[in-house]
Amino acid sequence: MQLLPENAEPHQGIEKISSGVRDALGRIALTTSHLYLNVRFTRDGHSPDTTRITEDGKQPAYSQRLLQLIGQAHAREESDMALVIVDSADTEKDYYAGLTVYDDKYPPVAFVRDVGGVSIGTIAHELGHMLAPEGVKRGLGHAWALQSWVRQDGDKEVKDWRHSPHVAPIQDIIAAGYGLEKDDSGKPNPYASRYSVMGNSALFDSMVDPTIPMFSSPELAFLDPTLSIRHITMPSMGTGQIPISYGGPDRAGITIDIPEDHILRQIAPNADTLFIGPIVRSKQWSNPIDRMGVFATWSGGRDSAILNPSIWDESIKYGENSFEHVAYIDEQLGILVAAGQQSGQVYVRLVPLHTEEAQELIRAGQERLIKSLNV
Repeated sequence: MQLLPENAEPHQGIEKISSGVRDALGRIALTTSHLYLNVRFTRDGHSPDTTRITEDGKQPAYSQRLLQLIGQAHAREESDMALVIVDSADTEKDYYAGLTVYDDKYPPVAFVRDVGGVSIGTIAHELGHMLAPEGVKRGLGHAWALQSWVRQDGDKEVKDWRHSPHVAPIQDIIAAGYGLEKDDSGKPNPYASRYSVMGNSALFDSMVDPTIPMFSSPELAFLDPTLSIRHITMPSMGTGQIPISYGGPDRAGITIDIPEDHILRQIAPNADTLFIGPIVRSKQWSNPIDRMGVFATWSGGRDSAILNPSIWDESIKYGENSFEHVAYIDEQLGILVAAGQQSGQVYVRLVPLHTEEAQELIRAGQERLIKSLNV
């Protein structure tokens, strides 16, 4: 819905708005391969009901209450959700580009500011908050990320490889002071992940390849309960090779319960499940899986934090037959997560951490990493 009073000058206009919404919906449909939304574009002529102070003095603005009432009035008629694009004046609060609100009596409503332009990432992010399986009232949450072992120190890039999740247990990484990436206030940043529009949505505004997925594998599992997910009840016993595919007939991921005393609870107090699933950089590739991601999830799978966010070079990408690489190590669960590809089939397997096989995988990974970094 375009929010534009009669005779007001639009920030962007309905053509740019409708194009941005369609692009966002198209990207979501490409990501999910099943989720298509019927869209009805409307215009609402309500005038701003309040003001806010700017550098130019008092300016007309819309309160959150009015925006919510406008969206609910339109959604109540025949829609499952409402997206309000503020195309004139601005919102009373300017700390957000988009905001989604829930009310158990009405469909969810999202409003997006378009003063600086129509952001595909912001639109898709707010739509994600409203998308949920049938019977589930609330949509996706946010996407956090563990601090990367590759970081900037001024103008210098520092690679702290000894705390890479490819060679170090998560227990050692957290004990060394690594936590979830922080925002400017010093709090964990719910928009940190580069692998989902529910994280750093701005990255998705400029992506040239429209097939890059907008949602991560645990988010796709939340949105589509029919996906085949294998739950491992005794991870320390290990597993054989578990075929993994993206949009194919194999498993879409693996889940493991996180114990209440697990160290992950120190950085993500509500984390209750470990999700192992593919990271895809482009669906145009014959095999779209780039590598294996490991996520802590909570809130029924709505919220997630990627635990192995950084890679070092092409060496861990999959070839027709690749060596196994270490995706994650966990001393409390007693596992090493190994991933590889054999005859074009990507797989994951859990290796008991106390075995010589696991230790050899870690040693081999360290050698490749050190060689790659030239240290």
